[in-house]
Amino acid sequence: MWWSLSLLSIVCLIIALLAEYRHRHGPFLHIESGNAVCPDFCKNDIIQWDYFDREVEQVSKGDYVVLNDNWEDFYTTRILSDPVVKACAEDDRTEFQLPDGNNFCNVKALQSGQEDFGWTYSGISNGDRKYFYQYDYLVSGRLRILLTEPVRFHPAKISMTNKYVIRGVRPVKIADIHEHFVYSEAVTDLVGRGLFYLLKWTGINLFGEPK
Repeated sequence: MWWSLSLLSIVCLIIALLAEYRHRHGPFLHIESGNAVCPDFCKNDIIQWDYFDREVEQVSKGDYVVLNDNWEDFYTTRILSDPVVKACAEDDRTEFQLPDGNNFCNVKALQSGQEDFGWTYSGISNGDRKYFYQYDYLVSGRLRILLTEPVRFHPAKISMTNKYVIRGVRPVKIADIHEHFVYSEAVTDLVGRGLFYLLKWTGINLFGEPK
């Protein structure tokens, strides 16, 4: 009993250590690291998603997306606003009634020839200057993503993000790494993560059908 449990834990640990978490060739899976949109997607859920090609696809208000900036964990969240140009419009207001001077609707003036760093053109220009928005969307949750920061002075749990940290679309929960208890929470987590990497690399799903 004890030796078999220890062997299973060691095997799961080896699988976890050898796995390349940010594998770019799919299947696109991650273990949810937060609760930004729980109960739809919660911490420790295994989420499967489609790669977001921002050159050919768009996301809209109400869509669930997967965020990652190559530094932090993957997060599943929900788009709360239309693209910034439409959401802020000409009067700098959104349905969230953001305060004057909020970071989301602020625009930055750039002179002709300056780089826009991928920011969104506001459609406003003045002489040789054009104005750009730094962020594209408001999303659910106070997220720790490097390029995402909370909207200042706003009580709701929302964050700002741009399209460049959206990695996935159409997320689906396929399992929970903690749904089968094994001896202790620590062992359960280790075994669950081992089974996750087994699924990710071989397609073998030992979690069973989603509940």
